[in-house]
Amino acid sequence: MQSLSAVQTPIGKMFLNKYTIPNFQRPYSWEVDECLQLWEDIEYFASNKKDGETYFCGCVILVDGKSQQRDTIIDGQQRMTTFLLLLKSLLKIDGTNKRLERCVRIYDDYDNLSIDLRIESEVLTDDAKELRTEVIEDRLGDNPKKYNRFEINYTSLLKAVEKWRRSKTAEEVAALVRAVIDDVVVLPIRCPDQENALTIFNTVNNRGMSLSDSDIFKAKLCIAFAERRDEFLRDWANLAKVDSDNYEWLFNTYMHIRMSINGSILDTKSALTKENTSNMKKMETICCWLKSHKKQWTIFKSCI
Repeated sequence: MQSLSAVQTPIGKMFLNKYTIPNFQRPYSWEVDECLQLWEDIEYFASNKKDGETYFCGCVILVDGKSQQRDTIIDGQQRMTTFLLLLKSLLKIDGTNKRLERCVRIYDDYDNLSIDLRIESEVLTDDAKELRTEVIEDRLGDNPKKYNRFEINYTSLLKAVEKWRRSKTAEEVAALVRAVIDDVVVLPIRCPDQENALTIFNTVNNRGMSLSDSDIFKAKLCIAFAERRDEFLRDWANLAKVDSDNYEWLFNTYMHIRMSINGSILDTKSALTKENTSNMKKMETICCWLKSHKKQWTIFKSCI
């Protein structure tokens, strides 16, 4: 494995960089309860912290994006996206804080506000559009759309932050913002490429919403067939529509068959990581198998 970089980093420094959420990740899906729990934990820490104390919020696995000026988030995108929404909420109650503003918005070389986002999502067009709506355009309605997870979570965070603000002085608000920027920390693990990042992911346990077996499977296929990625992603999206709660079963079954044939006792994620590259490149065979079982799965579901 090539060399890695891992240095505990404050949120304020993390959000001076730019990130991409790759298209093999799942859409943003944190629930309101998870977002409010993050806010409550941070608020409690900021109100009770001692000098020099930090609050650790887990690991974020990245592919170093020096050449493209954006790191790719392999694990931790749910938490990082929620942090962006929380920082935006804090900016609403402390609008003159330039450090906070630079965490949320990007300035160009002439010190003008850019329309670029700190976090760009390639997962779904709607994800990218909705994140921009909340962070850049700041358009909130009285009734958040039930399918817009960004708006629902941002609205809930903003209400919680504004409720907290009503009983606080300006000095207390400033102290909390400083704590969030300087004393809430994560451990970014920067890897030279996606293969290394996926390997590290398999060994790291954090508080975030982990990638599933099918997410890892999808990532491996995206690596092997970058030139046919759009075709593959369309097939994948259609597969997920069959049964969004149970389609993971298809990938577990396939890997058990592969491991049985190979006489392997590895767990699914390890097998995917160590699977021979030539096998992973048999996209037509794999996709035909999945499509075939998709049909059988649909028939089976209709009979029970």
